[in-house]
Amino acid sequence: MPRILSFLPDDFREQDGIIQSPLNRDAYEDVPTVSGAYIFYAKSQYFVYPRGKSKVFYIGQSVNLYNRLRGHADAVIRMSDMDDNQLTADWHWSRYQYALAFPCKIIWYKNKGGETPSSLEWKLIDYFYRKHFSMPVANGAFNYKG
Repeated sequence: MPRILSFLPDDFREQDGIIQSPLNRDAYEDVPTVSGAYIFYAKSQYFVYPRGKSKVFYIGQSVNLYNRLRGHADAVIRMSDMDDNQLTADWHWSRYQYALAFPCKIIWYKNKGGETPSSLEWKLIDYFYRKHFSMPVANGAFNYKG
């Protein structure tokens, strides 16, 4: 398991795939159109959390990994063409601001068995929280636990 995933327990499964260059549209050819969850992390930047630091800045989920991850990439690409006035005139999702500011990679997991995308996402966020005493910086408010 890559060091970036050290917040996950040793027995947690290996990721199903990784996107090395999210802004490269060809990088998505191996991403399936199935449900799952994903982790964005910076290639070199560490973020400070109450209990240590991590390169992880966002954890998400989708019923269609391919469409969702391509959608994230398209949003970041659109933002990369904006000047500071355009970026501050409208608020943009934090995950895109972080992905634009810090070159990143994306690890993705397919759902297994009867698992739902939101339950897998919650499991990843919960493991992260238990290690760092915080959600990833671009995840926002506590609206995941029902």
